[in-house]
Amino acid sequence: NPYAGVKYDLSGGDVDRSPAFDPTFDLHRKHILFISVGIRGHTTPLLRIAEDMVRRGCNVSFATHDSGKEWVQRTGARFVSAGAFPISAEVLRDKLQAITRDASNFRGILNMFNDIYIPTAQPMFDALFPVVSLDPPDLVVVDIATIGGHDLVHKLGLPYLVNSPSILFDIGGTPSYVPAWGTGFSIHMSLWNRCMNLLFPRLLSVALTPPFMQLQLTPYRSQHDMFKGARVLVNTAVGLEYPRPLSPLVELVGPIIPLDAFNESASDAALPPLVTQWMVGDDGLHGVIYVCLGSLSYIDAWQAQAIVEGLSNPNDPAYRVLWTLPNDQRGALPQALPPTFRIKVMSSTFPHLRLLAHSSVKLVISHCGMVSAQEALVFGKPILCLPFLVDQPDVAARVVDAGAGLVLDKTHFTAEEVRQKALVLLRNASYARNAARVGAALRSAGGIERVTDIIASTLQFGTHHLTPVDLKLPWHKVVMLDVWAVYAALFCSSVVFMRIVGILIMQGFIMPSTPETAKVKARRGRAADGVGKGNLTVEQKRRICEKHRSTPKITQKDLCRWAMLEFQLSKAPTQPTMSNILKHEHLFRESVGGAAFDLSRKTIRPTKFNHFDQALANWVLERHNKVNLTGDAIKEKGRELSAQMGLEGKLAFSNGWLSSFKQRHGFKKLGMPKVSSINNNPMAMNLIDPTSAAALITPVMDFKLPDELTSVHIKELTQHYALKDIFTMDETGLFFRISPHAFADHDNLEVHFAQESKLTVALTVNADASEMLEPFIVGDVYPPKDWRSQSAEKLGFNYVHNAKSKMTVFIFQNWLRDLNARMQFAQRSILLLIDNAPSHIVVGLELSNVRLIVFPPTMGLKAQPMHCGITTAFKCRYRMKHLAHAIDRNEEGSADIYSVKQLQAMQWISEAWREVPKEVVINCWRKANFVAAYHGEPVTNVEVLEKSTEDDLWSMLYCLQLGGVINIKELLNSRGENDVHKQLNEEFFDEPREAMDEFKALDNALSVSQAVADVTGEDGVGGGHVGGEALPTLQEHLDAFRTVIRCLETSAPDPDEAQSLAEVLQFLKKKQLGLRLNRASTTTFTL
Repeated sequence: NPYAGVKYDLSGGDVDRSPAFDPTFDLHRKHILFISVGIRGHTTPLLRIAEDMVRRGCNVSFATHDSGKEWVQRTGARFVSAGAFPISAEVLRDKLQAITRDASNFRGILNMFNDIYIPTAQPMFDALFPVVSLDPPDLVVVDIATIGGHDLVHKLGLPYLVNSPSILFDIGGTPSYVPAWGTGFSIHMSLWNRCMNLLFPRLLSVALTPPFMQLQLTPYRSQHDMFKGARVLVNTAVGLEYPRPLSPLVELVGPIIPLDAFNESASDAALPPLVTQWMVGDDGLHGVIYVCLGSLSYIDAWQAQAIVEGLSNPNDPAYRVLWTLPNDQRGALPQALPPTFRIKVMSSTFPHLRLLAHSSVKLVISHCGMVSAQEALVFGKPILCLPFLVDQPDVAARVVDAGAGLVLDKTHFTAEEVRQKALVLLRNASYARNAARVGAALRSAGGIERVTDIIASTLQFGTHHLTPVDLKLPWHKVVMLDVWAVYAALFCSSVVFMRIVGILIMQGFIMPSTPETAKVKARRGRAADGVGKGNLTVEQKRRICEKHRSTPKITQKDLCRWAMLEFQLSKAPTQPTMSNILKHEHLFRESVGGAAFDLSRKTIRPTKFNHFDQALANWVLERHNKVNLTGDAIKEKGRELSAQMGLEGKLAFSNGWLSSFKQRHGFKKLGMPKVSSINNNPMAMNLIDPTSAAALITPVMDFKLPDELTSVHIKELTQHYALKDIFTMDETGLFFRISPHAFADHDNLEVHFAQESKLTVALTVNADASEMLEPFIVGDVYPPKDWRSQSAEKLGFNYVHNAKSKMTVFIFQNWLRDLNARMQFAQRSILLLIDNAPSHIVVGLELSNVRLIVFPPTMGLKAQPMHCGITTAFKCRYRMKHLAHAIDRNEEGSADIYSVKQLQAMQWISEAWREVPKEVVINCWRKANFVAAYHGEPVTNVEVLEKSTEDDLWSMLYCLQLGGVINIKELLNSRGENDVHKQLNEEFFDEPREAMDEFKALDNALSVSQAVADVTGEDGVGGGHVGGEALPTLQEHLDAFRTVIRCLETSAPDPDEAQSLAEVLQFLKKKQLGLRLNRASTTTFTL
C-alpha cells in the first residue's frame, strides 16, 4: 500500500510521513554499528550477524567492553572500545552464584538487572558518546540488555534495531493465556498461575523503574515503552514460541546460527580427529550425552554429583558423557568421575555447533539459555532442561510444551530423577522427532539471512510505516473472567476481615493501641524482619564482620545476600542493618566466646561498670588455673573489688548477678581443671592433620606442656603443619616517646622508666612470614568513642586499654578467641607457640582451630623466634621513625623534640612491623631450630642487612650528638620494657585515663605556601651565588627534604604505586641522613 505511511493533518493539508524511496540505495556504503555488553551470551548473536555482514562487504563496527575485543577481531569488524567491564571477575562470579542459587526467579531478574546490567550503563555511555557523536553510524543494532547503548541512541537520535532472544514482556499487549516473560509458566496454566501471570509483568515494571530514574532515564511500564518506535529482532520463531498477536515492529527471525553449521556431514569431518574417535568409538556404547550449562550459571557440588550419578547407573545402557564448562566451575565436579565421562573447558574456539550436529549426540542437558536451547533443537536433539536464571525457565517451559524435552527443578532434584528422565528422552523417539520439528520451524524463520534483509529495509525505508497507533489489546481480550473472580474474592475477603476487626475494637474485645504499646509493637516488628536487633545472633554478626574483613571490596548489598544464603535466613538483612553491624565491629570482635550461650545470644548488653566487670573476670581466670572457685568466692571478691573501686552499694551480688556474670564470660564450671595424663607425654598428643576436614570440627586440646619438653618434640609436632599454619606470638613493652638521654643517665634509669609512657605490643607472625598479623596494642588511655569503631584493617592495629598498659588473662583470652574465629572462618587449623607468662592462661579455653604450645621455662628465651631478632628488628625501625621525627622537630626549633602523640606512635608501630623484612623473620625461625622445614645455619646476609639498619640508627643518634653516648643494644632491648604481664598479686583498681589529645588526627603535611616559604626563607646560614642566583643553604636543603618526605608519607598512593613510592622515600631519607650527618660533623650541641 503506497499510502500506508501517510497521515493527515486535520488543520489542513497533509504531511507525508513515509520514507523517501532511494533507487540508488547501496547497503555496502552504509555504516552499521553493533553495541553489546561484554557478556558472551549477549554478544554471540550480534557477533554472528556482524561476521556475516563483513563477509558481504559491509562497513561494520562493533562496540563492546575491552574483554570482548578478541571476539570482535575474529569477525573482521572494526572494534570500538566501551571501556573495561565495570565489574571485576570475582565480584561478577559472586553475584552470578547468588542469582543462580536464588529460588525466586523474580528476585533473580531484579538482581541481574540492578547488579549487572545497570552498573554497566553509565560507564558504557560515557565511553561511547564522544566516539559515536563524532562519526554517527547510519544504523545501530543494540542488544536488549545493553542499557547504555539504548540511552546513547536516544540521546543522539540515531535509527536503531533491538536484538532480543525472546518476545518482550508487555502490559496490556499480551493475552493472559500466554505465559508472561520471566514467569517460567507452561501454556497449561492453573488458575493460580493465571492470577500470577497477570501480576508478574506489572510488579516487574514497578520494580525496574527506580534504577531507570537513578540514571535519569524515562521510567517505563513495559519494554515496549522503552523500545517504542524501534524494530525488534526476536531470535525465536513460532513453533518454539507461543502464537500471539504481535506489533509489526516485532520480527521473529529465528535463531542466529551460521549457515555452514547446518551441513552435518561437513560438521562431522570438521571435528578434531581425537574427538571424533572418542565420540564414535567401537566399545559398544550407545552414543553421547552432551552436558553444557552455560557460562553464567554456577552449578553446586550436589547438583553436579546428582547428574554424574544419574548418568552412570551400571544397570542402564551405557553412554559417553561430554561435559563442557568454564574453568572456574571445575571444582564443583566430583573428584572421581566414571571412565565414560570427558570434561572440556569452555572456550570461544570450542566447536560447540559442530559437536551438536554430530550424529552420535543423542541427548543434550542444557541450562536452556535461548541460544543454547535453539542450537540443540535445530540439530534435532532432545533436551533435559536445568534452568537457573532470568529467561531460562521460560525457554525450558516452551521446550517441554513442544514435546522436545523434560525439565529438572534446580532447587531439588535427585540422581534417580536425572536417570529416569534421561532414559525417557533416550528411549522415546517422539522427543527426538518433536525436537527435529521445532528445529525445522526455527530454521525456516530465516535466521541471519532474514536479519540482513531487515537491516537493509530499515536503512532504505525506516520504521515509521510499521509503527501502530497503540500496542494495547482490548481489556476483554487481555484478561480472563476467572482471574478477575479470584481478585474480587480476595478484595471482598479483606473488606470483610477489616470490618470484623473494626467491630471487635468498637466492642472492646481488642484493646486499642496506646503510644506505649505502639512502641513495643514497632520494636517487635523491626526484630521480626531482621532490622536493628533482629534475628541475627552475635556469632552471625561476628562472622559477617569476618567476611567483610577477608573480602574488603565486597559491597554491603552483596554482604546482605551472603548473610541470607550463609545463615539460611528467610530474607536478607537490610542495608542499614548491615551498616550498623559493620559500624560496631569492635563489639562483636571483643565478645567472641566459647560458650553455647555466647554463640546464640542476639544482643550485646554493655555492663554499667565495665572496668569492674573486666577486673573481676580477670581475677576469676587467674585463680581458675590454681584453685577451686565457688560462686560465693566470686561474690566475696566482687564486694572487695567494688569497695576498692568506690562502687560500694552500687552492685547487688545476688545469685542472678552471678548467673549473668558467668554467662557473659562463658564460665561453665569453676572447679580447678584436671590435668589429663596425656599432658605428661608430649609425644602422645592428639595430632590433627590440618588439611583434613576433621581439623575444622575436632576440638583442640589446650594445655601447658610438661617442663621436659624440648625443641625436638616441638619439631616433630610442627611436621604435621604447613609453614603458613605455624604461628608465634610474643609481647614486648615500648617506651614510645622516651628521650635517648634517659639511657645515658644510668644512675637514675629506673626513675626515668617509671615516669615514661609505655605501650605493650603483641606481635604475631607465621613461619614463612606470609602473614604478619596487625599489632595488638595495650595502652592506658581511653580512645574516643567515634575512634573505637574503626576496623583494625583501616587502622593497621588493634587497640585495648587498662590502667597499666599490661597484658592480662582477660585480654589475652579475648585475643586468642578472635584469632580462633578468624581461622575458623578461613577453614584453617594452626599451631600457635607462646611463652610461659603470667597472663598466658589457657586451661578451660575452648578453641576449635588453634592449637597451643606453651614454652616451658627450661627452654630459655632463645626458644621463642621473636627473641631471636624479630622484636629487635621491629624496635629498631620504630626508634628510627621516632628519632627522624625528633630531628625534624629540632630543625624546626621545637622545644620538646621527643614528644609524640600516642596515635602517631601506634601508627609508627604498624608501619615498623610491616617494614620488618620477611628474610629477617625466616632467619629467626631458623635460629629457633624447631621447624623441620628450616635446617642449616642462619643466613649471614640477613644479619648484615640488620647491621646496616642499626648503623642508620646510630647515624641518627650522631645527628642528635648522641653517637657514642647511647648504647644501641640498650636502646633496643631495655630491661625496663620487659614488664608487660599482669602478675597474680597485682591489682588494677584505677580506670584507664582519659586524654583525648593522644588521639588527635595527625596533620604532618605542610601546605604548599608554607613549603615554599620554608624553602625560600632566609635563616642566616650563608650560601653561595652562581650566575647571580643564590644557592640553597644547607638548612634550606634540609627543610625541602623534610617537606617533600612529609607530603609523600601522608599521601595515599594506588596499590600499584606503593612499591615505587617506598623506594623513592628510602632514597630521599638516605640523602636527608647524609646532609644531617654533614651538618652534625660541623655543629656542636649541648646535651
